[in-house]
Amino acid sequence: MQLAIADWMASGNFERHLRRMTKLYRQRCEVMDKSLRGFQAQGYDIQYIKPQGGMAYWVDLKRDVSQLPKKLLQAGINAHTEQNFCHSPRALYTHIRLGFAGQAEQDIEQGLNALFDLL
Repeated sequence: MQLAIADWMASGNFERHLRRMTKLYRQRCEVMDKSLRGFQAQGYDIQYIKPQGGMAYWVDLKRDVSQLPKKLLQAGINAHTEQNFCHSPRALYTHIRLGFAGQAEQDIEQGLNALFDLL
């Protein structure tokens, strides 16, 4: 396996793969940003910072999201709220982590529509 990967990297295919995936992830990041801005324009009180790297957004829904994972699971939506990442308990969790890298553009939009319908 290691020799196969070494050959792949030596052939230049790894760099081509990185360029292709970087472009794809950038496009998906833009779709997520555009969609979230659309929800803000519709009056949803949310806040986020477009990530400079990584493959997910942290969105502050400005409301308690501690019960949201159950609702999301019932709706077939896989998303994580802030309590999954906090090591010390807090009185109020308001953030949700929304990954975009593994989602097709239309799935990002459909998923966000379903998520905001639940809110």
